[in-house]
Amino acid sequence: TVNITLETLPGSAAGGEDYDAVSVELVFNATVSRSCAEIPITDDPLVEPPETFNVTITSDPPVIIDPPTSIVTVVDNDMVLVRFEFPDYTFFEDEGSGFVTVVKEGVTTTDFQV
Repeated sequence: TVNITLETLPGSAAGGEDYDAVSVELVFNATVSRSCAEIPITDDPLVEPPETFNVTITSDPPVIIDPPTSIVTVVDNDMVLVRFEFPDYTFFEDEGSGFVTVVKEGVTTTDFQV
């Protein structure tokens, strides 16, 4: 039997704010080859760039761990995506003017300008 300790470590994302910090023990006996640990992610109302934290594993008894650390990226669901409706536009000189459409995707609680 091998006991694996999985722990979260803060990066730009903070435990208790962006995710729930965890420290769990995963037990691998002769018949177990895969195990999962749940890390709750906080859905806050803040608009923020992607943030990261680390997940590390250690073992008892010692085993080869490769790699011992994984990076988790938390992507904000409050961020608004603004994009052109089409990738390219063509205007003819004799049309006098052309229209470029910009599309907003996502929900905002405040007004903003692009």
